[in-house]
Amino acid sequence: MERNDFIPRLAIVEENILAATALRTLLEPLAIGVDVYIYESFERFAAVSHRTTVHYFISSKVFFEHRDFFLPIVQRVIVMMCGTSPYFSDSSVRVLNVSQPEHELVKDLLRIYREGHHRSVAHCGGVEHQEILTPREKEVLRMAVMGFVNKEIADKYSISLTTVISHRRNIVEKLGFKSLSALTVYAVTNGIVKIEEI
Repeated sequence: MERNDFIPRLAIVEENILAATALRTLLEPLAIGVDVYIYESFERFAAVSHRTTVHYFISSKVFFEHRDFFLPIVQRVIVMMCGTSPYFSDSSVRVLNVSQPEHELVKDLLRIYREGHHRSVAHCGGVEHQEILTPREKEVLRMAVMGFVNKEIADKYSISLTTVISHRRNIVEKLGFKSLSALTVYAVTNGIVKIEEI
């Protein structure tokens, strides 16, 4: 067996590759030690083994067309929808509204994580959390995800604007996340900031 046969994975089944790629970018900071795979059709998704797949992000179209496949594993399914649907109001299926503003989408993903839906994902695979950022970098990251601009951060910590910019550059290089949304996910899941503060 290949090494990949033992690595936990998340599956995103979505025809819109741009939307799927954006979701993968938001999920990667939550899914440390987990591979995130994108499938642009149910047929491609169904053609591979999902023995190590721990959660499925499924477009509403795919979910409705293949309900019988997903209902037995519904506790691990998140249906991606544009808006809401009365079909799911009394259902055990989790729904993610992907048409909302990005900061609200990030908050919903973090709520799913906090409720424990992805807690097993973040800690599986034997990956231990390591201190990647310095204490000052954590402070700068915290302020940034709370919406403070570089000048405000510099004033708060009595450091130069250049130092703040240097810290932010180091944070991006160390974590590998360029978007503020991905950095926000990292900050919340690693206890640097509370979801209520963003």
